Amino acid sequence: MLNFNNLKIRSKLRFLSLISIVSLAVLGIVSNYFFNTSKIVGVMINAERVHNNTFQEGVEDYYKFRVSGEKQLLDSAINKIEKANQMAYTFGIIDQIVVLPQYESVSRLYKIYEEAYNNDRSNAYLMVSRIKLFILLNKEKLSEAQQIAMKGYILGEEVKREILSGQRDSSNSLNIELDKDLRQIRNFYKDFAVAISSLNTFANNLLIIGIVLIVILLVFSVMLVSTIISRSIAFPVQEMVEKFQVIAKGNLNTSISVDTNNEIGQLASSFSEIQSGLRDVIEYTKKVAAGDYESKITPRSADDELSIALNQMVAQLKESHDLTEQNSWFKSGINLINEKLQGDQKLEDISEHSLSFMMEFLHSQLGSIHFYNSEYQFLKLMSASGFDPKKLKERIKLKEGIIGQVAFEKRMIILNEIPDQSYVTYSSSGEYVPKQIIVVPLIFNEILVGVLELSSIQSYSEFEVQFIEQVAVIIAINLSSAE
Repeated sequence: MLNFNNLKIRSKLRFLSLISIVSLAVLGIVSNYFFNTSKIVGVMINAERVHNNTFQEGVEDYYKFRVSGEKQLLDSAINKIEKANQMAYTFGIIDQIVVLPQYESVSRLYKIYEEAYNNDRSNAYLMVSRIKLFILLNKEKLSEAQQIAMKGYILGEEVKREILSGQRDSSNSLNIELDKDLRQIRNFYKDFAVAISSLNTFANNLLIIGIVLIVILLVFSVMLVSTIISRSIAFPVQEMVEKFQVIAKGNLNTSISVDTNNEIGQLASSFSEIQSGLRDVIEYTKKVAAGDYESKITPRSADDELSIALNQMVAQLKESHDLTEQNSWFKSGINLINEKLQGDQKLEDISEHSLSFMMEFLHSQLGSIHFYNSEYQFLKLMSASGFDPKKLKERIKLKEGIIGQVAFEKRMIILNEIPDQSYVTYSSSGEYVPKQIIVVPLIFNEILVGVLELSSIQSYSEFEVQFIEQVAVIIAINLSSAE
């Protein structure tokens, strides 16, 4: 009789283990599924970046055409704007595309967004499946993003029409309309970034809800099997039954005090391990839900797919979050500098406003802007901040010092070891030397306009250096226009 009971206990434990393994496998699969869902939002953000860059490059080519009159630049501008408009239009009708046969829908998306998909066709397949999921679960947020994309397409087409008209009719009213539409395009970028951010938040919430539901299913499955086992075993397991009932109510802090060497003791030990694992998963998901993407859950073994999948998921969430923050910061800075430099301003005003913005926006302690006098071939100091006035030179010749060298070579120089004592500056607590100096030429239409110099007591990130390079073009355009 004892052997028969032991066989029943082993059978129940095997069943319990099977339920646990299946539940963990399901949780791993669901985590991976939503991990890919979060990944596709990152792909959308990348597509948005490619669209913005392509459109802005087209606009820059058009302004270069207006200055130089080269037909090739006009053709390049039209082609880039048409490409960006096609991307916006395709996203605007993406709900219609994904209902087509899979091969056709994937091919259409891959053809338009090949660069945004990093030349990986599997991203197009993933996009089709996840767009269908967004349509099923929250069509309103996707529709909002599509409507904004379609507005951007209409604005882009209007800009293209005005550019084509501008080569035949360069009247001031047409240029005013074009400038007006370009300002609206910048607003479109803001609105579309907000819509994509909303989709990203929805995907993250979907991920957390999915994990919590699977965890609840796992707890419920274990509780159900435990109840069956408790009914088939006599009084020695009564304490375990009572503890399971407490745990089934959501209290995972309850401990099981059964201390035997038989199958029941093994069951209690196994359940305690599962309970501890569930506590770790729940605490981890709470941290992720609170926005902590830095912490990691330690896998119990090389086969712990749940912990590995959760860590991969959070890493992707962090990457997506960081990318969203960086893009938002980048676009905000571009919009702010354009706002500060808009209108009819003198060279001195543009220099002062530009330097003031860059010093504040990029944690800089020293900075200067020098304007290039092409007739006498020297750089004139237009604005400076943080320097000892006695050490500033009003005029710098080409090849003279770092600034003169940058002007002569027309390339950016980044200094990490500061050799010149002229960069020593002072605060109320004493003197200090900047950790990094960036000197970038201000070039418009391949012509030197001036030089921008920035330095900071902390290093600039690669993303900040890219921002400085793009803003340098904007400053160069405005200085050239003012001259």
